[in-house]
Amino acid sequence: MTEQNKETEKQCDIHVVMWRWYACTFGSKLPFEEHNFTDFDEMKRFSARHSKIYKTDTNKYVSGYDRINAT
Repeated sequence: MTEQNKETEKQCDIHVVMWRWYACTFGSKLPFEEHNFTDFDEMKRFSARHSKIYKTDTNKYVSGYDRINAT
């Protein structure tokens, strides 16, 4: 294996973790807003700001996130 091939293989071995954040109303099967994040802390800050706005409008607000592993 050449040095260039080794370097290319190493670059392709980067694991990406993403989080899919969503917000919906309680009992709803579909989210009314979704976003993808690669930075967990950024997602948590966004979620806090978002819930502060929407929880004042309705007590049926629900948000959450799923971890998505990509390679």
